Amino acid sequence: MNVQTQQSIVKPRRPSYLELESEDVASGQIESDQVEESETIRDHNLLEVHFSTQDEVSETDHLIAQYLGDMRQFRLLTQAQEQVLWQRIANGRQRLHRALLTSPICLPTLEVWLNQIERGELALHDIVAIETNQSCSRVDQHQLKMSILALQDVWRVLQSAKTQPLRDAETAQVCRTRRQERAALWQRWLEICESIELQPGVDDILYQKLESAYRDEPNHPALRSARSAYKRAKRVLDQELTQALFANLRFVIYVAKRYRHKGVPFLDLIQEGNLGLMRALEKFEPSRGVKFVTYAYWSMRQAISRAIIEQRSNIRLPHHVVDRKHQLRAAETRFWQAHQCAPSPQELSVALDWPLETVAWIQHAQQDTLQLNEPITEDGQTPEEVLEDPQAPDLEAPLIQQELHVCVAECLADLPEREAHVLQLRFGLGPYQHHSLREVSDLYGLSRQRILQLEASALKRVRRSRHFNKLAEFIDAT
Repeated sequence: MNVQTQQSIVKPRRPSYLELESEDVASGQIESDQVEESETIRDHNLLEVHFSTQDEVSETDHLIAQYLGDMRQFRLLTQAQEQVLWQRIANGRQRLHRALLTSPICLPTLEVWLNQIERGELALHDIVAIETNQSCSRVDQHQLKMSILALQDVWRVLQSAKTQPLRDAETAQVCRTRRQERAALWQRWLEICESIELQPGVDDILYQKLESAYRDEPNHPALRSARSAYKRAKRVLDQELTQALFANLRFVIYVAKRYRHKGVPFLDLIQEGNLGLMRALEKFEPSRGVKFVTYAYWSMRQAISRAIIEQRSNIRLPHHVVDRKHQLRAAETRFWQAHQCAPSPQELSVALDWPLETVAWIQHAQQDTLQLNEPITEDGQTPEEVLEDPQAPDLEAPLIQQELHVCVAECLADLPEREAHVLQLRFGLGPYQHHSLREVSDLYGLSRQRILQLEASALKRVRRSRHFNKLAEFIDAT
């Protein structure tokens, strides 16, 4: 497809499913007739999501066009089709759950958990979906114990019926009756297990125990049958979820295109939106009476927003800090519209009911980052050239120090030898270290008062020296 063809296909048309407003999606107002109309979208209309300029088409644009072309084969679902699909998904999840409940490892695992709960090694709410207050915990623990005892009774009846031999004289009616009784026992088993209301994460633990038991005894017929039933139910459920995923891929593009030009490539936005869609498929509950697009919309928005926060900036901030940055920016905009001036931190603190320290910290956190080689001035200077590095060595300091030593030596050369030596000892000039007044007086065998007189006389001579003006320049510089 060339550039001219892409430009010609971008033209006004009726709103499609991808162009529904976010308010309609958030409130669940996507009607079935709108979805049915969107099924007639022409293939090239999807390119309008990205190709809206007359610039040269890049390789990324070709990848997006290829992705949109591959997506055309997945048709959107009507409201009735979506309801039927979610009913099949609910049935698939129930079959998956029941495959674990009817496995040989279910009852031994529940018995082990009950013993751990009674010993205080395991919390009841980690296994059963209950309230966490103490009075309800005692009642539910008793109910769990009674349910396990009932399961043990059913299991003994099942085992006795399984070991009962078949007689040749038994008629087909008798065999049918025995099969019906066995089916009724298994139905009773499922009713007791489902009355316990296990936590959703318990299924994963049961499956891990089933796999572990199967690895230890791969030839066990009951374990092999339970594992095959779980795999079969899992495969069917994955097919149904895949169909629901493919049917909502266009909705992902609708959400992703609203976040373009924010520092993250468009394909990455689509990928993050797909991850959010998959999480929504795993956690969506049709029984709550909410449309899937309503639930998935917020899940995809959250996934894309988090991706932008993590990938756009070199400095990653927590999500709650980014939310506060948006609140602060909105408050600044409202204040500017009302007063036509920028707000002060105190005014923002009052408007948002935040501490002044929090406002100052958020303002500091929302500063933009710059690259060291990015031009920031009109003449093209970079931060490396403008900003001073406090850790870099000062190239002028050694020269200034050397010139200062020369100037001091010239001043000392105009003094008598003893006075010059006293100044060198007292102030640590030249090769000498600093000496106290007592040390100098002991060295010369003079009184400390006489040493002070010699020091004062030497300083007067230095001030009248012809080299003092050079020395004064160093004093003014410091």
